Amino acid sequence: MLPSLTGAGCLFIGLPEFSVLRGSTMFPILSFLWAAGIVIHQTHFCRVEELQYIVLNIAAVLTLLRPGSVPRFLCLITAQLICFALELPLVVNHWLMLTAAGLTAFVTLLGGRPQSLDEWYARLRPFLQAQIVVVYFYATFHKINVSYFDPNLSCSVNHLLKLAGKVPIVPTADWVKYVSMYGVLLIEGGIPILLLFKRTRYATIVGGTLFHLLLGVNGYHDFSAVAWLFYAVFLPDDFPARLAAFGARNPRIGAACRSVARMARSPAASVAAVVAVVGIGVVAENLEWPHSTKYLLMHVPFHLIWLLATLAMVFVLFACRRPVTPTSEAAVRESLPLPVRVGGWLMVVLMFLNGASPYLGLKTEHSFSMFSNLQTEGDEWNHLVVPQAVQVFDFQDDLVEILESSGSYFQEMAESRRMMVWLEFRRYLLYRPDASVTYRRRGVVQRVPRCGDDPELSAPLPWYARKLLWFRSVSRAADNHCRH
Repeated sequence: MLPSLTGAGCLFIGLPEFSVLRGSTMFPILSFLWAAGIVIHQTHFCRVEELQYIVLNIAAVLTLLRPGSVPRFLCLITAQLICFALELPLVVNHWLMLTAAGLTAFVTLLGGRPQSLDEWYARLRPFLQAQIVVVYFYATFHKINVSYFDPNLSCSVNHLLKLAGKVPIVPTADWVKYVSMYGVLLIEGGIPILLLFKRTRYATIVGGTLFHLLLGVNGYHDFSAVAWLFYAVFLPDDFPARLAAFGARNPRIGAACRSVARMARSPAASVAAVVAVVGIGVVAENLEWPHSTKYLLMHVPFHLIWLLATLAMVFVLFACRRPVTPTSEAAVRESLPLPVRVGGWLMVVLMFLNGASPYLGLKTEHSFSMFSNLQTEGDEWNHLVVPQAVQVFDFQDDLVEILESSGSYFQEMAESRRMMVWLEFRRYLLYRPDASVTYRRRGVVQRVPRCGDDPELSAPLPWYARKLLWFRSVSRAADNHCRH
């Protein structure tokens, strides 16, 4: 994977050559950023040795090498959807976003085979645009809560202090903490609005990329890499022509980019990429690398690669800010086939319902409430706009207080006075049958010497809880410090 992203900057600028060869404009850019986001995600979590991840990583690097290839792209999103299904419900927000985009790509094929990659991209784009607007809406709306506006608890202040630890010039005075709280709220709330207007769209893409650069420096580069994809669908239709014009104005850079693009298309490059990915997976499994080793070999280098690639993208965006040909946005707004419109907007509605799940009493993880201080469990409800009365389901009201346990995680929960949703408590113990635990549920204290012997704790979870519901631990309101 490393050789593929090392030349990412040149390959990105060289994408117009793919566009010409494949008869497309923006599609190669979209699929290239899609594959790059998957590579960064995979290396962030050090997923290299299991078979499904080896297949996904192979599909990702092959798509990076030839982003205009429809078969490679279809293999990529198919492998991605399979991995996502196997991981459920323990998935993170950006992986859910990318999977929803993959499902949408298949849904847009319901209107019949597109006549060109341009047509496929035109079908896909409006729904991906709507999906990222939904994500930003909830990233902002979830923050309108009591804990977020408390500088002693706020996630924005937590991230500010974390960034200051890495970049000493970042100020940490009290007034800066308030600026960070309200500034993040304005940025995340303003980005989706400004993306909707043609005049502010391009500058917003640049500003959003810089915002995600700061988030990535703080350790969340996998989310920021996936954001590349969703920003790309707001780029003007003539952006590939702008890249080509940039290469023409800078002959040496253009020649280097064309050389990298030709090398990437060669069969030898594809074979080498497959051998590299399989080799890393086999070595990791046979040598039984500990997580610390995989972290040093995968996470750290690719974090640096992400940083360099993001800086390169910012440079490219600045260099290509001026139009070179009239845009053809009218073509994108052509009437879509009815199955595409129904399926595409259904995916957007599902994304919206996913973000609303904490308020409905459903799952609290991967609901776009990342780092928002939001609490909707039991008596800890803290949102300033949505009343607790809107809850439909009662999963979050069934809380467990752990008093003592032989497991280190549970003992930490007991010492920090955090609680767990009953379904999540059971999920955890299903994988630890030998653990002992003393807990309080609904005012009743239970002592279980061995959880595997308890009929209630060892019973299988219902299918919907096993695959669809995932709950974070619950802090007391006064201790609701920043957590994912």
